[in-house]
Amino acid sequence: MPKITINEKDYYTDDFDANQLAAYNEIIFCNGEQKKLMYHLELLKARSSMLLNTITEKNDDSKKKE
Repeated sequence: MPKITINEKDYYTDDFDANQLAAYNEIIFCNGEQKKLMYHLELLKARSSMLLNTITEKNDDSKKKE
């Protein structure tokens, strides 16, 4: 019997009507999507940082050769 806590009060899904259960299921889905998007965002930030380093290192190397 899964439960959800809203405003520090526990609600058990066994007591939900059809609309409440649909809302609960959508909350679970949305939370999963948020986690996936946050993971993707962190990957993109890391990749951007790597690419910026590539640009600055290449630029610094060419200045040393001059």
